[in-house]
Amino acid sequence: MAAVAAASAELLIIGWYIFRVLLQVSKLAYTVSRTGRQVLGERRQRAPN
Repeated sequence: MAAVAAASAELLIIGWYIFRVLLQVSKLAYTVSRTGRQVLGERRQRAPN
């Protein structure tokens, strides 16, 4: 019984860790894409001048 509890706790910890990593990666990807769009937008606006 203790082995089952330990295994389930380990899976819960691993699952939470993976969830946190994916959350950070998605936030980072959103920030990078948003920043990239801003930079491209600025370049497009400056080009005609």
